[in-house]
Amino acid sequence: LSELQLVQGHLADMALERNVSFPPFSDEIKPRVAATLNAYVVIDNPLDYHTFIWNQPEKLQATFTEVLKGGFDMAMLILDTPTHPKMKPDAWAATARALAKASHATGARAAVVATLSEGMPLDLAVYEANRLQSDQIVCIDADNPYYQMLHNSWGAKLREVFDSLEDPVWSGGETPTPLRVTNPKHAALRKLVHSDDKLI
Repeated sequence: LSELQLVQGHLADMALERNVSFPPFSDEIKPRVAATLNAYVVIDNPLDYHTFIWNQPEKLQATFTEVLKGGFDMAMLILDTPTHPKMKPDAWAATARALAKASHATGARAAVVATLSEGMPLDLAVYEANRLQSDQIVCIDADNPYYQMLHNSWGAKLREVFDSLEDPVWSGGETPTPLRVTNPKHAALRKLVHSDDKLI
């Protein structure tokens, strides 16, 4: 479940490396989810339910309830809650409560997840297993040294990965990873030479 298509795409990309799958809605559940939304929403998994029902707890709960009936191992609601009062964070809290009620009603597992940098400052408390107390409590903001290290290292490591990738060889030179190979399943597009040529 997502309110942003961009975040939805990032979630799907990260799942590929973690053996997490997003199976489609069944033929039974798909129309029931669709009935809680309008015609502009594409019913797919991950689901971008848009903002047509934003800050409408009853409608949100109805959508979440039908989604949770889909038989998935876990439902994740991506919810980047703002911390500034002018952004009215109560609307985000209402969305989380709607998911909690849907989870309670269906008995399905659900979790609220967020992008770290979007929810600053973040109050973090770490509880060890079988303990109801913790000394590991911190408030993380954009100036936190550990967060700065994560932020800077993440970008640097990504650049290192891209820089280490070999450029494609178009000239037919020797390379262990050729780009232009004969594929019996998919023929390459035809080169257009004349104005009346067609790709297909």
